[in-house]
Amino acid sequence: LSSGRSDIGLFCGLNEIKYALFSGANLKSLLKRIDYYLHLMETYRSEATKNNVLLIRETVSSLIDNGQATSIEASACVGDLNDPKNKLREAFFHHSAIRCFWLGHNGRC
Repeated sequence: LSSGRSDIGLFCGLNEIKYALFSGANLKSLLKRIDYYLHLMETYRSEATKNNVLLIRETVSSLIDNGQATSIEASACVGDLNDPKNKLREAFFHHSAIRCFWLGHNGRC
């Protein structure tokens, strides 16, 4: 962010969040980091990675308490999931499978 390229800095933040999730970081501290990055995205008016971060946030929230106390109003806009050109399609299905697996719905994966 200090270089003036906020989109690149926030993209690096997205990667940091993904790696933290898949390496087994504490979910509550990860949720705080995700909220911090979402705050930065609003501050810098960056929409480039916001949907991906919201998908990850939804996954973390579901894993903590099934979204009961940790969910937020904002949700990812994934568009038409039947369109193979949709760039968020695979990310949406990927996070849905993670949620189903860890919440015990293995038959849905």
